[in-house]
Amino acid sequence: MEKRKEVMKNESLDFVLDQNWQKAFKNREIKEDFRNLKEHLVPAERGIKYCVDERPINRVLEGGEIEEKFTYNQKAALPGGSLFWVTLFRALGQDLDEALTLTKRLHQFMGWGKMEIHIDDHHGALENVLQGKEEVLGCGFLGVSAEVVKALKKSFASRLPFQELDSTPLSQVVNQTYQAGARVIELTGEHKAQEAAYVINLIPNTTLPQPQLYSTPTPAFVTDLWIVRDVNTNGQTVAEVLNSLLEKELFTPSLLEEVTFLATLKTAQLLSAYRQDNIVLISKNGE
Repeated sequence: MEKRKEVMKNESLDFVLDQNWQKAFKNREIKEDFRNLKEHLVPAERGIKYCVDERPINRVLEGGEIEEKFTYNQKAALPGGSLFWVTLFRALGQDLDEALTLTKRLHQFMGWGKMEIHIDDHHGALENVLQGKEEVLGCGFLGVSAEVVKALKKSFASRLPFQELDSTPLSQVVNQTYQAGARVIELTGEHKAQEAAYVINLIPNTTLPQPQLYSTPTPAFVTDLWIVRDVNTNGQTVAEVLNSLLEKELFTPSLLEEVTFLATLKTAQLLSAYRQDNIVLISKNGE
């Protein structure tokens, strides 16, 4: 079993760079329990939710207040939530302050509302974020982001000027993102990485409600890959807004999709949530 896990951890993800990558999913035998996850899709509001994480929400920190009773409105999921974009900007040479400024502007221009990130109650509670303490290590994506960026740098060397991340402490990234106006979600419970599906969702304006699935036979991580092809009210794609913010013509929608797809699968691989039988593609045509 340990050897199999190691194979999964090191499996090549080069198929992500193939224009026909969806065919790779058609050839995978996924666990039978995961085949009906499409039925659990719910509407997603405009915006980026806290993460792809499969665990339930415990509390929410926003505007200096910790809320134990709240209504959570589902949005699109990416690894690390808004930290995905912070990490992308840092990998393209921006320091943390500038990366946060650009991420806020990206949310503004795309009509995505507030930035949103998460921690968990095992590795630094919301009180620590509120007080700006160093004991905040709750985001798995952030923990492996340096390795994810190394993978992106290698795979896109001829197309994008990725740089390895600097050594900014993880707690500083979380605390400064909150101070920049992000909503912080505190998750609870143990990961179900060996039981959960890892879903790539291509159906626009939908997502999976991970907290509701956590206690069912089909817990699921989810990346709403459709969000990287979102278009704002001015008709601009995410790629066009990124290029404008960076003042460089770096991205096309398809290239941004490749980057995001590789980043999410590499994250799953590094966190032992990637298996041959649990990667599920949800698309309109059922492929």
